[in-house]
Amino acid sequence: MDHSAIKSTVAGKYESKWGAWYVIRHHPDSVPYASSGNRKYYIRKPTITGPSLLCSNSSGTFTITNPPNSYTWACSSNLTAGTPSGKFTANANGQGWVAIKVGSFEVARYNVWVGPPALHVQYEIEARGQPIPPFVFIGPYDILPGDTVRFHSGVQPAKTSVTWTVTPPGIATQCSPNGESEILYAFPINSYTVTATAANSCGSTIGTVSFDVLPRFKLLSITYPNPVNDILTIEIDADDVRSRQPVPANLTFDVRLYNSQGYLLRQTTTQSTTVQFNVSNLPNDIYYLHIYDDVDSPPEIQQIIVQH
Repeated sequence: MDHSAIKSTVAGKYESKWGAWYVIRHHPDSVPYASSGNRKYYIRKPTITGPSLLCSNSSGTFTITNPPNSYTWACSSNLTAGTPSGKFTANANGQGWVAIKVGSFEVARYNVWVGPPALHVQYEIEARGQPIPPFVFIGPYDILPGDTVRFHSGVQPAKTSVTWTVTPPGIATQCSPNGESEILYAFPINSYTVTATAANSCGSTIGTVSFDVLPRFKLLSITYPNPVNDILTIEIDADDVRSRQPVPANLTFDVRLYNSQGYLLRQTTTQSTTVQFNVSNLPNDIYYLHIYDDVDSPPEIQQIIVQH
């Protein structure tokens, strides 16, 4: 509507004008719901009250404050209207609502959650513990020791309290006041499962996310030239590998080259610390070098550019 309103000189009143209609003085919480000729009809703004939570197959009764003279009830598909007027039965879990209409206009709505809470647990890297070196491929969801990670419960309805557990425990945790998200710091190298639990009077819901914390990236190898035209040379720092923990007497390296679609193009298994791949027949593209040793199961990954 083309509507403007100003405070009236009469205390507690406003003056409003809709389009070509007359200026009308009204209470601040009055709203128009019908028009006929040059007349405007107003009601005090109605509000709906009732239960904000229903369990499946249970019923709730909703009432209206400041009801219009004539109105109809409406509701979401997971609620069924019953008798008497204003009584609704829940038939499916999830977000629902009840509303009242005057003609085709909805003049008030009230949200209702049906059933136990819903969870959708996700995480994001909030801050890296150390910068990632150039030409090193680390995915956006790869967690390294010292990284700060934020977990989101995605809980519905909003502001439902969430309890978090980490198996095995992280070094430190900090929860937000309402328990909906959690920051975890400095995971040691391991496999983890983070579990969020939310409950209400209809039941509880558990959401989980699992991940591996990769070893803090160590420059085990030097690759050159990069970009490369013909011969790619990889020099592996075996002494660095041996310094981290006991290793087999005959340390073996598995070196692989993948294209951007994940296809293995080159591979060699060797105890030598120098490896060469001929890439002269590979098209210009970005490739990924994986170097496995006998110490860490996740590989060192470097990004290689072939450019002729």
